Amino acid sequence: SEEPEPDASESEDTDYSTKVIHAEMNLLRSQLHSLCSQQIRAYALSEVEFTTSQKAAYEDLESLDTPIMIVGEHGTGKTLLALAAHQARSKGPFLQIDAADIPETILALEMFGDSTNAGLMRSAMGGSLLIKNVDRLSTAMLSDIMEAMDALASEGSVDLYLTMTLREEEVSGLNYRNDPRSIPSRCRELADHCDAELVCLEPLREQ
Repeated sequence: SEEPEPDASESEDTDYSTKVIHAEMNLLRSQLHSLCSQQIRAYALSEVEFTTSQKAAYEDLESLDTPIMIVGEHGTGKTLLALAAHQARSKGPFLQIDAADIPETILALEMFGDSTNAGLMRSAMGGSLLIKNVDRLSTAMLSDIMEAMDALASEGSVDLYLTMTLREEEVSGLNYRNDPRSIPSRCRELADHCDAELVCLEPLREQ
């Protein structure tokens, strides 16, 4: 029996749907890039009063040249500390992305780029890249990011900052500065995986 000829209208509908999907993906990508690539260097840090914990952590950051993981409870100023360190160490862009806000597949596209998008890692050359809530990423994704950072090292430098939010029960009554062993094991393990220096911010109620 003869095979039925493909319906031209169905083919056109499929082509149109594909174009719509690509257009929506490009729009989403541009919106994400706009949000992630906000250059907030003009933020007047001189007008910000740092907490005791932030001041102590900032002093630690000045001498580091490795990836930095900043951990602490919600509201302790992890992003602010990363920005302050960036402004002291770099003249380039300060780009950021939040692993808690978007699916990992979209985050990978934003990080690594493609034929139409340079990706955040390349765009951050000469500056800093902040990945917020890094603990939301899979181990495989983290490994891919660190390998890509190493591969790009020959083209230029990028200061990498990572943040991780701790639960109240993980930090209550602990003294990170005097007893580093009290840092939750999941933080230490993640920092080791990323070859990052661990910086802890104490809860505001304990400062």
